Amino acid sequence: MTQTLIDISSLHAVESLFRNGVRDPWAAQLAGDLVDLAVYSDQVSYPLPASNNAAELRTGPAIVLQLASRDSNVFTPRLYSTDSQRAVADEHLTTCVEQFAGWCRGNPNSIQQWIALHRESWISNWHTEHVPHHFVFDVGKVRANESARRQASLAGITLEAFLYALDVVLRYPMYGEIAGAGCAYLNHPIRTDSMIHPSLDIAPASKPMGAISFARTIAEMAPQLTQDEYTSLIHELRGAVRELGIHLVKPGQVESGVIRELAAKVGLPARLGAAEKNLTFAAGVVGGLGAFPFIGPVGPILGIGVSIAQAYWDGSLPRSVSRIGWLRWAMRWDIEAQSRMKQ
Repeated sequence: MTQTLIDISSLHAVESLFRNGVRDPWAAQLAGDLVDLAVYSDQVSYPLPASNNAAELRTGPAIVLQLASRDSNVFTPRLYSTDSQRAVADEHLTTCVEQFAGWCRGNPNSIQQWIALHRESWISNWHTEHVPHHFVFDVGKVRANESARRQASLAGITLEAFLYALDVVLRYPMYGEIAGAGCAYLNHPIRTDSMIHPSLDIAPASKPMGAISFARTIAEMAPQLTQDEYTSLIHELRGAVRELGIHLVKPGQVESGVIRELAAKVGLPARLGAAEKNLTFAAGVVGGLGAFPFIGPVGPILGIGVSIAQAYWDGSLPRSVSRIGWLRWAMRWDIEAQSRMKQ
């Protein structure tokens, strides 16, 4: 059984795509990564902070609850106690403060946007309910440290915001321990990019999850979806991939024709072929009007509302149109590039 783990910060990031307000700087990237994780894992766990004094509040973020409602045996929590804070050795904490502050100074827009997101009530209220002491680790002990105050100030954020973010980053090895040996886990980039754990073995690049990676395609389309559409797409992709049995196939070992059929079945975005003869011939096939020098007539005939010159349209089609079987000869999917086999 393939088991993986995704952290809560990543789930919050993906959910921010579908809410009004601040978005996580890495939201779209993580939305794509989560799809690959869900499609190719037999079970996806998430570390859930929980207090024994508030058992009724042991619930994950809204997006994972919706995912679990579609695939009840796939998404499961792994509880860890927040009734008392976890200790961090002073010398290790000092090093982490300095290194994380350096990363914050190098990425001021990212850290400020991330903090702004975590001040949104839907995240801050959830955090307060699940972490009664505010911090999982005892990072608050550095409040009186003048160096820590200076580091936060240089990073352009308040000390409390800095400590909150530091506490989140410090959970990196803890989540690895929760995941267990041989279980891969998807970390929010604020953890992996800041690299403040010199003793933690971090692979330079992760291996592809499965035969076809959907991450890049989904990352591009996710900001235009609703949360319901996104979670439904994950459910459909997971089912389609497993129905074909390609979740057991090595990366790159799927023919382009199969990829096209899969993409059309679940409605991944497609586009008409770049050649003008394909675009104009499509107009003739659909409407019997012959060839046109401009793409204007094609869009309205297909019902997609495109009425601008060919030079200003890349041929992209809505998901509903990409499911039209008889028009498939004129379509192409960017995800076909994931296949390394010749047709």
